[in-house]
Amino acid sequence: MDLAVHFLEEDAHLWWKSVTARRRQADMSWADFVVEFNAKYFLQDELDRMEVRFLELTLVERSVWEYDREFNRVLVYAGWGMKDGQAELRRFMRGLRPDLRVRCRMSQYALKAALVETAAEV
Repeated sequence: MDLAVHFLEEDAHLWWKSVTARRRQADMSWADFVVEFNAKYFLQDELDRMEVRFLELTLVERSVWEYDREFNRVLVYAGWGMKDGQAELRRFMRGLRPDLRVRCRMSQYALKAALVETAAEV
């Protein structure tokens, strides 16, 4: 937590001072910091929008690499339901175009990176 606080600047640093003014920093854990930070900087409406975007994300008119990049970006904010790597793989696979999905399902993947590579090659 101390390391994260060290990198806070401007508004975020002022916000942290206000948090420590009402709570003792020594009694705060990393989990407490994350809860406070998310409440301030990740409003529930925005998280809900990101979750919808994540659930509706598909390859459509982009390359596999662009899809993977966007998938990873949105996953950070909305992928809390991805309990393991296989759940992430299945969600990524569902977003592929049907022609790619059919070809990629012929193999088993331990890592999403292998699936991305196969889909890009196809």
